[in-house]
Amino acid sequence: MPTPDSPPESLKRPSPADVWTAVFAAALALPLVVLLATGPSHLDDNSPPARWPTLADPWHAIPRRVDVAFERTFGLRPMLVAAYHRLFVLGLGAPALLPGAGAGAPRRQVLPGAQAELFYVLDGTEPHRAARPWPSELRDAWRTELVARSSWFAKRGVRYLVVIAPDKQSLYDEALPGWARRVGAPWLDALVDDLEKSGVEVVDVRRALAAGRSTARVYLRTDSHWTGFGACLAATEVLARLQRPQPSCAPVTTSRRAGGDLAALLGLRSTLTDDAVEPVTAATPAQDGRAVLAGDSFADALALPLHAGFAVLGRVDTDGLDAAAALRERPDVVVDELVERKLGAAPLPASVPGG
Repeated sequence: MPTPDSPPESLKRPSPADVWTAVFAAALALPLVVLLATGPSHLDDNSPPARWPTLADPWHAIPRRVDVAFERTFGLRPMLVAAYHRLFVLGLGAPALLPGAGAGAPRRQVLPGAQAELFYVLDGTEPHRAARPWPSELRDAWRTELVARSSWFAKRGVRYLVVIAPDKQSLYDEALPGWARRVGAPWLDALVDDLEKSGVEVVDVRRALAAGRSTARVYLRTDSHWTGFGACLAATEVLARLQRPQPSCAPVTTSRRAGGDLAALLGLRSTLTDDAVEPVTAATPAQDGRAVLAGDSFADALALPLHAGFAVLGRVDTDGLDAAAALRERPDVVVDELVERKLGAAPLPASVPGG
């Protein structure tokens, strides 16, 4: 029973449990408060754009869409994601499981390796690791698709050539965690063999890139793509096959740059830096010849040194290749660049009007 000298209940000092409860509640509320105060916080992790629901959405879908949108834009998300990856990926060497790129898309991971190397994998590392043979349905689908592309262009008097950009793990296997290293023959070996037997011109640039490692980096440490030097070596192999003028890939210059796409996926682009390795002599276009480069993001760096072999170099996307768009460029040759990791899924058929 309180005495006359006892302080009122409202003035009593809070217990430790009350303090911790308040701290916990404030921590839970902080991301929402920051979101409302500063707007959405976006992280460059290639996940689909967050879309808040509207009144036009079905009512039963609204709770899920609110949940997804808040999860991708809540306040402090970039800082918290970076801190998590700094601890678990860089500190403990754990793989980083990334958000899916869309419904039905393969699982994406960033694997930390030796010497601060980062690797990008889709649904494991099967195309490179080859712990199991390449599934026959995928192997047949890739052979059939690329043979069809080659035949279509050949009927129209256009030379067609495939070049495969290896995954970084194919060139830096020794830096991978032990469980992710190559076990069997890479699936890329089977594709090259199938295409050669089917009469499709294919350039395997792995040997040239492996040899180039003695000169400089051929892939970025914090990125899934090749360096300018690596792209130049690949372009030289292609142009040698086509008997076209070739760029000079050496000597090279190295400069520091912000971290690459894998560092960005971890929210650590400003923390992890990289070395940009480029040929000293920039490639200049040839005086004649027309080509189209069909490719993905690897073709961005490949285009500049490849231009040394042609006066005109057009660009189209290799996924679902628009053959008619390529043909409108009036090319003498179509160079179709594909990345090794795509071999883990069926190819997107080319759009080839007229059969």
